Amino acid sequence: MLTIKPLQTLLLVVFGIFYLSVNAQKVSGYLYDSEGIVSNFKIKNQNQGFYTETNERGFFEISAKVGDSILFNSIAYNRYTLVVKKTDFNKNVVVELNFNTLDEVKINSGKSFKTDPDQLDDELNAGIQYSIKNNPLDYRPSNGNLLEIPRLIIGLLSKKNGKTKVTTEEEKVLAPEDYHQLFETNNLFNAEFLSGDLNIPEHQHYLFIDYLATKNYTSAVLQENRKLDFIDILHRAAKEFHEQRISEENR
Repeated sequence: MLTIKPLQTLLLVVFGIFYLSVNAQKVSGYLYDSEGIVSNFKIKNQNQGFYTETNERGFFEISAKVGDSILFNSIAYNRYTLVVKKTDFNKNVVVELNFNTLDEVKINSGKSFKTDPDQLDDELNAGIQYSIKNNPLDYRPSNGNLLEIPRLIIGLLSKKNGKTKVTTEEEKVLAPEDYHQLFETNNLFNAEFLSGDLNIPEHQHYLFIDYLATKNYTSAVLQENRKLDFIDILHRAAKEFHEQRISEENR
């Protein structure tokens, strides 16, 4: 009969702990869509069978190893899979989901649905209702109203010619007062974001804003289509800010 000596048992335990520590790291990050944070969203490691959910700030953390597939899947969004790379363990990843467009949704001169919105998935229904609330003119029926014809013709011609009128503002270097205004008025980039997502203590918010001003970022980073870029910029700046503070404290 094979017997395992205490020393062998200890070595096996140590080896097992070492193996798990090497192969069971965690991938963490933030989940967004075009409207902002996505909270309470279920995420799955398909290889390991682990599940987790994003918290109220869109933050998630899940055990994984290199090569694992992290699945972000819901009827409200297009399916997205993150294949874990070694570099994903060294930083918070940022994932943006795109809203799903179903075959049941038909777009013509207005927007109509073959399926009653009340019968759709709760998450998709919430997205539809949000769109209806913010774009009511797009959803109203024309009912043969002749006043609708010029608007539709203009819309069709614009699409045909492929010309879109774009209003641009002159870019400027962001000053401290620009950042103060942003964090005081923006729904996403606010004091809670500074403290919760960037781990900047409240009494250091002003110092961090002054630090951001030294980076000479321009107003271009605040454009709506660069939201994820700006989030990444803030995370990198926060990391540098923390390192600078630690360095100053150790002098």
